[in-house]
Amino acid sequence: MAKFYLRRELLSFGVWHYHAMNTMEQILTSAEAGKRLNLSSERVRQLERMGQLHAIRTTNGIRLFTASAVEEFRRRRQQHRETR
Repeated sequence: MAKFYLRRELLSFGVWHYHAMNTMEQILTSAEAGKRLNLSSERVRQLERMGQLHAIRTTNGIRLFTASAVEEFRRRRQQHRETR
């Protein structure tokens, strides 16, 4: 598993945004990933537990998702829907 060094930046109203260091990859929280996939954050966490969506775990257990992993999952889900 690749290691990511994350920098946490405080936005407004106590909202944190994570940036992967040494890479241009965008990092998303489960809520942000859910918005991109039109799913709840709980469903995103469930998909991660099932191994269908890869997450990076911070030392305190927060799941973070790369934008490319979310996009790949979205493509696979769309292909699955089209083949039914």
